[in-house]
Amino acid sequence: MPVLPTLPRRSWLERSSLALAGALILVGALSFAGAALHLDWLVRPLPDDAEIKINSTVAVFVLGLTLFGIELGWRRAPWIALVPAAIAGLTLLEIAFSLNLGLDEWLMPDYSPLAIGQPGRMSATSACCLLLISGALLWRVTRRGARTRLFIEAIVSSVAASAGFSTLLGYAAGLPAIYHWGTATATAPVSAIALLLLGIALLALAWRESALLEGGAPSWSPLPAVVGCLTLTIILWIGLDGRERAYLGAKTQTAMDTLATTINFEFDRQAAAMERLARMWSDLPENARDLWESDAQSQWQESSQRFGCISIAVLDPALRTVWAYPSDGNAAFVSFAATRYAGFLSSAGCIGPHTRVDHDISLLIPEVWCRMGVEERDPQFLIAEGFLEPCRDFEYEGRRVLASRLGYRITTQFVTHFCGRVFNHPHVVFTEEMLRPELQDLAVF
Repeated sequence: MPVLPTLPRRSWLERSSLALAGALILVGALSFAGAALHLDWLVRPLPDDAEIKINSTVAVFVLGLTLFGIELGWRRAPWIALVPAAIAGLTLLEIAFSLNLGLDEWLMPDYSPLAIGQPGRMSATSACCLLLISGALLWRVTRRGARTRLFIEAIVSSVAASAGFSTLLGYAAGLPAIYHWGTATATAPVSAIALLLLGIALLALAWRESALLEGGAPSWSPLPAVVGCLTLTIILWIGLDGRERAYLGAKTQTAMDTLATTINFEFDRQAAAMERLARMWSDLPENARDLWESDAQSQWQESSQRFGCISIAVLDPALRTVWAYPSDGNAAFVSFAATRYAGFLSSAGCIGPHTRVDHDISLLIPEVWCRMGVEERDPQFLIAEGFLEPCRDFEYEGRRVLASRLGYRITTQFVTHFCGRVFNHPHVVFTEEMLRPELQDLAVF
């Protein structure tokens, strides 16, 4: 009885490659189903981990089909890798140039509440590895330069497998710096598993074909080990650098907290001392300057040495300074307090960032001031009549700006009433933007 011909049995390496391709198809399909049905345990094995993005699931599934087709001898199978190559290439283009081409959520919106950055966008590491693997598989379309192609496949597969393995090590060791790979977007654990499987599958395919061409172990056989060791060295450096930065950050924060606590304690202590001093002085006669000076001297010596205190002043019920210590170095301050002289300031050559005058505006002030009566120069009169308005605090970009510290400024009514004694058209000389410089540029103000 003649023996019927049988199909040649596949080697264990071929069966392994088929199993890896099938595993990739399964990972891609299950991840896609998890994203479509909002099954977190399929896209994010642990609650706090990053989830695989929908584009990554499609790319992994299609690359699995490509490898499966190559193992079965489909001649046109490498063309399928055009799909993941386009997805990965466009994603890298979006990341590099901060674009949004609408690719990240083209199939379905990203529902993840933990999404960081652009919703639905895969990490740069995943996109790079997927693009390299897709390019290596597309090279098979030409069937030229087989030895060079197999060598490139060995490099690409080693890099992809090392990236996936390193990312998994980062999750296992709790080192975010590793699975972020220097970016703001983390590479998901499922994506890392897919990269590891893709790298091993492509490496097995390149190894088997190189062995057939060379009749033995490939000449590049040490390459995967070299790439793996180099990758481990890099991730160890990234991990140690991340730990060092975290340690320095924690140490710096502790030092800042200690400094803030010390400053608050000293300020509270100083405030309590000044409060006791104020209560003592409130029981003294109004002109007990000798006692004021004695108490202020002892308090000022401690405060000036530790906190750079400039002076200690006494205010009347109207919050006007009536006395200050020491007089040395505060002559102008003491003279203003003693004479109740009202201080007025004028701008020089610039009023705001967009208004420049080629002469000192202060030269105009005496012309205006000499045409005002004594009572008209009284700040209380100017404030009561609306000739001066207070600068008010305001909120800017979530921060409170204490503009009230600038005091009062002249109004349009002041310009019309008083500057009109010098100019025919005072509103042209002093515009609203000059009177209120924040109208020119609030950020600069």
